[in-house]
Amino acid sequence: MVIDRLNKNVRSALPEHPSRDKRFKMLDATIKRHQYQQDALIEILHKAQELFGYFDGTVHGNQTPELVGEQVSKYLGKQE
Repeated sequence: MVIDRLNKNVRSALPEHPSRDKRFKMLDATIKRHQYQQDALIEILHKAQELFGYFDGTVHGNQTPELVGEQVSKYLGKQE
């Protein structure tokens, strides 16, 4: 429990996304609402799709899918 609280404090101190895209802030709010629980991944990914649209897997010259993946994994504790 103490470790979970400490992790949440560290997560809340993370800087704003470098792109300053407001959609990332909305995605962060969704992750926070689900209390950083890994079992909320599907709900969080649904929100990401709602905010950013469909990612068809092709490269369109932007890195939005990778940035969303990094944002979600940062908060849900996936270490790369």
